[in-house]
Amino acid sequence: MRGCGRVRRQYRRMKTRAIAILALALAGTFGCSLAARAVAPTEIELEEAARWAAAKFQAVTITAKPAPGLHVLANNESVQLNARAGKPLSTDPLFAFTYDGKRSADLFPAWTAVRSSRELDERRVEHTVVYSDKGTGLEVRCIAVEHRDFPTIEWAVHFKNRGQAETPILSDILALDLGPRLVCSAPFQGQPLPCQ
Repeated sequence: MRGCGRVRRQYRRMKTRAIAILALALAGTFGCSLAARAVAPTEIELEEAARWAAAKFQAVTITAKPAPGLHVLANNESVQLNARAGKPLSTDPLFAFTYDGKRSADLFPAWTAVRSSRELDERRVEHTVVYSDKGTGLEVRCIAVEHRDFPTIEWAVHFKNRGQAETPILSDILALDLGPRLVCSAPFQGQPLPCQ
């Protein structure tokens, strides 16, 4: 009878180990598949990132291909998947600043812009846009890296005085200019106020 107890204990240990190994294997497989699925960008996301990079760094507007499925023509919600609805993206610079009391958006049309791109490797492209003010010698350089395998673009804006004299005051620097702020009406005075 003593031998039967030992066999039962060994059987229970083996059964427990087998269940633990099976549970770990299933958890690993299930966890890896979820993680892999969570970081895989869609083709639409990659195309939209490429369109944005072309508009902002190469001054090229590419029309979006219509995606299959339902297209929302009007929506009162604040966020929607196809908010641009295939409209071209703006080629305006993505950053902004104030220079000598003037907004950069008003200055850029008179400045020279030089654009270039180069492949860093098979998955990344570096874009450079250099705006120059011939009058004061200010140079604004935006260097961006577009990732082809993920809808990500990173950039930095650099300012350099290439002139002989000091430049006028540079202020209100925004690395990402999201456009004009919303304006609300004050209920009693009728004066526009920034929205809270």
